[in-house]
Amino acid sequence: MSYNQISERAKRIQQEAIVIDMLQGSSDMAMTWPKDELAYFKQAVDAGVSAIHFTIPETSAIPELTDDFAAAVKQIVYLRKAVSGSEYVKMAYTTDDIESAKKEGKVALILCLQDPIPYERDLALIEFFHDLGVTVMQPAYYQQTYLCAGCGESVDHGLTDQGRKAIKEMNRLGILIDVSHVGDRSAMEIIDLSAAPIAITHSTTSTLVELQRARSDEVIKAACKKGGMIGQLIASMFNERRDRMGLRPTLDDCIEIIDYLVELVGVDHVGFASDLDPFEKKDAYDRWFSLEEYGSMFLPHKPPPFEERCCKGWNSITDLIKFTEALLRHGYSDDHVKKLLGGNFLRLLKDVWSSKV
Repeated sequence: MSYNQISERAKRIQQEAIVIDMLQGSSDMAMTWPKDELAYFKQAVDAGVSAIHFTIPETSAIPELTDDFAAAVKQIVYLRKAVSGSEYVKMAYTTDDIESAKKEGKVALILCLQDPIPYERDLALIEFFHDLGVTVMQPAYYQQTYLCAGCGESVDHGLTDQGRKAIKEMNRLGILIDVSHVGDRSAMEIIDLSAAPIAITHSTTSTLVELQRARSDEVIKAACKKGGMIGQLIASMFNERRDRMGLRPTLDDCIEIIDYLVELVGVDHVGFASDLDPFEKKDAYDRWFSLEEYGSMFLPHKPPPFEERCCKGWNSITDLIKFTEALLRHGYSDDHVKKLLGGNFLRLLKDVWSSKV
């Protein structure tokens, strides 16, 4: 589909909407970002993106890419320095920052920790990272942590005592808790314990897609019943359905899964995430999936070639308008499309970031 085939309705909706990609990028690149890579955010602005949920630091099995306390702090410092004074990107510390970014023609970066390793075993460091601007945190990334089990563990014992304290501390600070990589039992205990809504920022339903990283419908419904959300991923393997294994999914396949999620939990509780690092190179991608620790996360799926890592029809953020058009083809109203593009996540962030206890 060429840009000339996009409807005026889709173009108008995207111009008006607050668009939030609820997982993209990694902060490793911030340490050496040249100006041409910062210019990526000009592409995102032109595509209609208002905010990006951005990982600090890289959660990596590659030895030279560490994700401990020092690495996280250093990456935040370099990222803030790189962004400072930029014409196209700013930091998001409040939802006002996201809404003002839209008006200013910028992209707001929502900082997240996908793993508790940076705050080690000292829960006081949760507040330290929050003070640095980290407003979304995950208690586990695929493997067992001292807080709870990741989704890659064969046995999920649920939250530890330390984990329960961490959830209460995140609630106290108004941090959005993300269970995208958390085991189902641990996720259910987090949902039950949390005084604020939680999110599954970037995943899919295990009913349709066979993946350890997919969340069960029970977890999805429990999260949304308490005001939370799920962000459907654009990445190929999260749209390769059980009955279509081995076939590269299209954007329409992705929208069909969104249709399922909307039927499951309602249109007010669904958003999207690309989980696409715009600076990633083919050799790094291939090396990543060659690692047993990482590649096993996506079994029984075969990692797609670098050029096919997202649904057919989405090669970069510039294809966002095709996603909007596909939502319209599936019968969503203008208001519902705006909710799915980012309005729902904006509401959730407002609810959680202002709910300090």
